[in-house]
Amino acid sequence: MPATAEPLPDRARVVVVGAGIVGCCAAYHLARLGWTDVVVVDRGPLFRTGGSTSHAPGLVFENNAARTTCRFAMAAVELYRGLAPGGHPVYDQVGSVEVATSPERWADLSKRLSIAEEEVSNWSELARAMFVPFDPKTLLYEQFAGYFGTEQIDLRSYEPRSAAMDVILGHDRIQRTNVLKQADVVLASHLLEDEFNPAVRAANFRYYEPRTGQGSSLSPSIYALIAARVGDLSLAQKYLRQASEIDLGNNMGNAAGGVHAAALGGLWQAMVFGFAGVRVQENGIGFSPHLLSHWSRIAFSLEWRRRKLRISIEPGTIRVAISGSKPIHLELEGASKIDAEPENEYLAERNGPDWKPWRRVAV
Repeated sequence: MPATAEPLPDRARVVVVGAGIVGCCAAYHLARLGWTDVVVVDRGPLFRTGGSTSHAPGLVFENNAARTTCRFAMAAVELYRGLAPGGHPVYDQVGSVEVATSPERWADLSKRLSIAEEEVSNWSELARAMFVPFDPKTLLYEQFAGYFGTEQIDLRSYEPRSAAMDVILGHDRIQRTNVLKQADVVLASHLLEDEFNPAVRAANFRYYEPRTGQGSSLSPSIYALIAARVGDLSLAQKYLRQASEIDLGNNMGNAAGGVHAAALGGLWQAMVFGFAGVRVQENGIGFSPHLLSHWSRIAFSLEWRRRKLRISIEPGTIRVAISGSKPIHLELEGASKIDAEPENEYLAERNGPDWKPWRRVAV
C-alpha cells in the first residue's frame, strides 16, 4: 500500500479482491448503483501488483475473437469517454506503444493489430459480420469447427460409471469424440439469452444434453437451469439433485477440500433463473416459473438497481414485496405487466394456463 493511501478499513459491505479490470469494473458498477461501502484491495502498490492487474493499465484494444466481446469493447470505449471526475476527462485516445520483453510476449503481441480512431466506428459492423457457427435448419450452434464430424460416442453405454469420461477414454481419444466435459453452448443460451430464442435454446439443449459427460462440478446446475427453462422438469430435477449432491453427497470424492463455491452459485442460479424463471430486463424483472410438482413454495430475495425484492412463488401465485425509492417494472411470461411502486406488495394468480393481471395487496 502506498504511504499516501488511506488506512485499510477493518470492515466493509463489499470487499473486492483484485484491482484489475474485473475487480474495478465490479466496484465501479456497484458505486453507480449507489453502494458506498465498497473496498478494492490488491496484493501490492498500484500499478505494480503483478498478475493481470498491472499487465496493461490504460490500454484499450479491439477484441475480435467473438461478437459479444467486440460489443463489450465498444461499450467500454463509450463508458471511458464519459468519465470526467471533477470535470477532468480521464480517457484520451492518443494511441499506445507496447514493448515485448520476452519471446513469449512478442509472440502474443505479434498476433494483434493496432487500432486507429476510425476503426472504433466499424466495430458494430464487424460484430454483425462475424461468422457464427449456426445452422438455421437444425437451429444448432456447433460447439467448435468440425465438432459435428467427430467420433460419435453414446454415453448411455458407459452407465453406470464412477469416473469421468476423459479418464475412461483417455485424454487423446476424447479430444476426437463428441463427448463434452461440461455445458458450453447450453451455458451460452443462458448467459446470452437474447441470442437464443426459445426454439433455438431447446434445440441445443436437446442435442448437447446426451453428449455431455458432466465432468465439471459447474455443469449439472446449468443443465438443471436450462431444463427448467425449456419445460423438461424431469431432467431439471435429475440435474438439480446431481448438482446438490456434489457437496451433500460428495459425489466427486473431494469434499475434504471444502465446498464447491462456484457450484453452489450455480445451484442458486438454477433455482432463481431456472425454476423461478427470473429474467433480468432493462427496465425490471420478468418471471416464467417452472416449479417441480412436489414443491409447495420457493422464496428468495433479489436486489435490482437499489430496489430490494422479496419474492415468493407457489404453484398458483407469485408475490413480490418491493423496497426502495423508485418503481420497478414486473412482467409475467411476457403477458401480465405492471410498473410496481416501492414499499408495496404485488400478487399475480394463475387462471388456468394463463395468469391474471398483477394487483397490489395489503402488506
